[in-house]
Amino acid sequence: MLRPIAVAAVVVFFGITDFRVPWRQAIGHGTSRQTLRLVTCNLHNWYSNPYVLNAFVNEANPDIILLQDYTREREPLLVQQPGWYRFPFDGMYIASRYPFGEFENLLPTDARAVAYARLGLPLGKAQCYSVDLPGGKIHLVNLHLASAHFPLALVRERQAFGPAFLTANSERRREESTTISRRLQAIGGPFIVGGDFNTSDDSVIFRQSWSWLRDAFSDAGFGFGTTYAKHYTWLRIDHVLSNGDWHCTDFRIGTDVGSGHRPILVVFER
Repeated sequence: MLRPIAVAAVVVFFGITDFRVPWRQAIGHGTSRQTLRLVTCNLHNWYSNPYVLNAFVNEANPDIILLQDYTREREPLLVQQPGWYRFPFDGMYIASRYPFGEFENLLPTDARAVAYARLGLPLGKAQCYSVDLPGGKIHLVNLHLASAHFPLALVRERQAFGPAFLTANSERRREESTTISRRLQAIGGPFIVGGDFNTSDDSVIFRQSWSWLRDAFSDAGFGFGTTYAKHYTWLRIDHVLSNGDWHCTDFRIGTDVGSGHRPILVVFER
């Protein structure tokens, strides 16, 4: 009986629980031409601990930083040194050691967005920046899709309209994901997309909109990859995706910065 038990254990551990081992990283990608180190984290504004964030950023020594729910008082000390380009905009933040090019808001306000916002629910945000790297231009996308915090709180409190709000949030994230994905495919070129998707990688929304990009954690992550642990949940809802000739060779997750989210360091090689 030990053999079927062992097989079942492997299926549960690696299949159902989504435990990952970086097989591709072990195989290697050959000689590196260029390395890019990227950090992303949702700070939830004042909830984040600047000391924890600064310790992770200093150790990671990134070339690019993407922050969501950003407030000026939480800007990492590292990027306040000379040699950095910084762009805070509408609660989002990007800092780069390389100069910026074009900027585009990927989620313009439309009638459906207005109707959703009237429910008192926050809309998602997505901003695309071109960055001039030594080996050529790349598009960086910093995103934070519509949050389910408020609808989930209503469900936990057993409010009658909680399920309807949760369904509306799910549909909104589907619309935002579809809009962003289609726009990126129209723009073309190499992309790195990072941030808080508020969506796990096994969801239908994620598979339908983002499967055309490579998941950095799938390439180089180890374990369950939990990026959000709060309210009795342990989820991987923060992602870093890429395409083109950028390959992830290292994926590290830090400790909670106080927002429930854990900062991520992703190392790419071109």
